[in-house]
Amino acid sequence: MSLRRFAILLSVCCLAFTGNFIQYQASALALDIMPMLEINSVGFSTMFLVPMLAAVFFGIPFGLAGDKFGPKRVVATCFAIACVGGLLRIITLYSYPLQLASLFLIGIGMAALSTNVVKTIALWFGSKTDTAVGVYYAVSCLGIVVSQAVGELYDSVRQAYVIAEIALVAVTALWVIVGKNLPKGVNPPTEKPTLNTFLVAAKNADVWLIALAVGFTLSSSTAFAGLLPQALESGKGMGGFTAGNMAALVTIASIFGCIVGPALCTHLKSFKPYLMIVNVIASAAMLSVWYVEGNASLHFVLAASGFLSAMTGPILQAMPVMMKGIGSRFAGSASGIIGTVSLAMSFLLPILISALSNENYEINLIMQAVCFAISILPIAMLSKIEKEQPA
Repeated sequence: MSLRRFAILLSVCCLAFTGNFIQYQASALALDIMPMLEINSVGFSTMFLVPMLAAVFFGIPFGLAGDKFGPKRVVATCFAIACVGGLLRIITLYSYPLQLASLFLIGIGMAALSTNVVKTIALWFGSKTDTAVGVYYAVSCLGIVVSQAVGELYDSVRQAYVIAEIALVAVTALWVIVGKNLPKGVNPPTEKPTLNTFLVAAKNADVWLIALAVGFTLSSSTAFAGLLPQALESGKGMGGFTAGNMAALVTIASIFGCIVGPALCTHLKSFKPYLMIVNVIASAAMLSVWYVEGNASLHFVLAASGFLSAMTGPILQAMPVMMKGIGSRFAGSASGIIGTVSLAMSFLLPILISALSNENYEINLIMQAVCFAISILPIAMLSKIEKEQPA
């Protein structure tokens, strides 16, 4: 079982790595894509975020399907659809509507994964779920780093998309081969009607509060990472390669934050004070990025913002399996609710911020930092959730 569970963790990490790599290609190639498609910053924000829109429509159904049929079948089917989307993206380079459609199809794979990954990891890792989820999010962040770091190395946008499609097909095949719903010797839970499965999670107020907290942090950190290369290049006058590398520093630091955050929580009795303090400091670090001068100071603030903003995400995402009445049995439905609400916020809030800031990078970054800080309000309203063996 020990080797198999690490193979499954590797497989879901590869899926997340590739999904984030594809989404953040738009950010890394923004200055080529925007004139090619004749779009402004609002149009680009929509394009960058449209993969998340899939989870808004399908997050809850995919979570319910994972509870009923098991995660393997649901994730495999949806990533097959994503592969079709990746092919469509290659052959419709100059059509903005079809590029949006292709990215939406790609987002279907990530929507299925995000709503079922905590359930999958909980079934295989038990009390070490939050640590394994931290590893998963760290590798997810690594996909962003690599995408931003290699953005200047492609010969063309088409070449970038072809490479991404090959990777997408490969990791989908890996999941089909490696994925498994339950460890050997573990019986599947007694099935309940699908509506009852959903209602168990939907009636739990903490599930909705977690969804709001994740929504504020995810929308802010996603928009921050997506805007940063442009802000540094156009707003601070950096070269494209330098701006890409500086933006990648945020995500590199976030990899360590994803691992350190859950590790620190193993020594805490209550999560709430920790989550609130870290998120306030993280928002201050994000706000400082625009105002610091000098490369050394900017490097430090970028690393701090990435590290701190990533520390709480894995813990919030893993919380449903620690909650009484949810556990691994209803984690798919709970994650579906969390994914739907948080990703709807992550799609709408950055577009709203982009529209309100009116091409002003300073205002945009200020609003993102405020958005991140607001996450402490739903966290403060959570019931006391302590670390315990997932059920």
